[in-house]
Amino acid sequence: MDTRRHHRLWARAALLTVPALDDFFARFEPPALDKNAIVYTGHVDAVYEALTAR
Repeated sequence: MDTRRHHRLWARAALLTVPALDDFFARFEPPALDKNAIVYTGHVDAVYEALTAR
């Protein structure tokens, strides 16, 4: 397995700047209450339960 790519900085990541993040949050609209959205609250088990309940 060739791991050289994984040793390069940012090999599998996109650069996210503070202005880009601010822009995202300024335009973000949370899903409507009638949508089946899974909201991550920091508890992986809750996400797993929500995904497997469908």
